[in-house]
Amino acid sequence: MVRLGVELVSAEMGSLALLSPDGESLIETYNYNMPPELFNDKPFPRGTGLGWTMLETGQSIRLEDYPAPPDAMQYAIDAGVPALLLVPVTAGDSTLGVLKLFSVDPQKKFSQRDQALATAIGQQAGIYIQNARLFEEIQQRAQQLT
Repeated sequence: MVRLGVELVSAEMGSLALLSPDGESLIETYNYNMPPELFNDKPFPRGTGLGWTMLETGQSIRLEDYPAPPDAMQYAIDAGVPALLLVPVTAGDSTLGVLKLFSVDPQKKFSQRDQALATAIGQQAGIYIQNARLFEEIQQRAQQLT
C-alpha cells in the first residue's frame, strides 16, 4: 500500500506509521524507498510530530515547505524533504495510523487530487490491516480452543 501511494502521487518515498496497541505512540512499521537516515524506527510518543497533529485533528496534512512547521522532524529536514503528504489510515470509525508520502524534489507540489488518492489508499490500507488483525485474533482463539 505504501508503494502504491508513492507511485500514484509521484512521490519518491513513503512510510506507514501505526498506532501502538496502547494508543500512546506511533511506530513507523513499513517504508518504501526510504534511506535509513530518513526511516525512523523509534516510536513517536503522543503529541510528537506532524503525524500526531494529523491524528489529533483528523485532517490530512499537505505541505510544500516541510521545514516550516514547528513540529517538523529534524531527521526529515536533514534529508532535504520539501514536500510531505500525511493521510489517516482508517477502518470504519477507527484510525489505525498515518500514511506518509515524501518528495525530495524541490519542484514537487502535492495536489488535491494527490491528497484524495492518498486518502483512498489510507482507507484501503486500514481495511486490510483491520482484517489481518481480526484474522490473527481468530487464529489465536482457535489455537486456544484446541
